[in-house]
Parts: sequence; structure tokens; C-alpha cells
Amino acid sequence: MRSRLSESGAPSGSNLRGATATFGGVAAVIASNDLDDQLIVVTPEVGTAGTVDVVITTFGGTVTLEDAFTYED
Repeated sequence: MRSRLSESGAPSGSNLRGATATFGGVAAVIASNDLDDQLIVVTPEVGTAGTVDVVITTFGGTVTLEDAFTYED
């Protein structure tokens, strides 16, 4: 299954050190979260194609990016 970010773009910001992410409610593997302005993740496997929300959680709070990631067949 392939995946891609939607037209809305990738999350960016500050204070991302120590952040976690979920894709459609499934935890992503964090490849690097030791930078303040970048979060590198390995997207989790899902069983079906479709668009999912991405949720980023930091020490400062949680942001939900609706329909931000698309899994394709």
C-alpha cells in the first residue's frame, strides 16, 4: 500500500521535540523527535485505502490535521 500527504501539506512548527503522532488513530513509529521544528515518522500500516486524520501531540498540547494523510492501494 502506498501513502502520501494530502494537498493540505505536512505539519510544521516549533517545540516538536518529544512529540508523538497518530495516523487514523494508529500510533506512528517516531524515527526522530529530537528537533524543535521537525518530526520524522514512519507511517503505520493500515488495512484499507483512504484518507485519515493526523494527530500530533506535544508537551504543549494536541493538534488534529483533518484528512491530512491518504493511504492508496
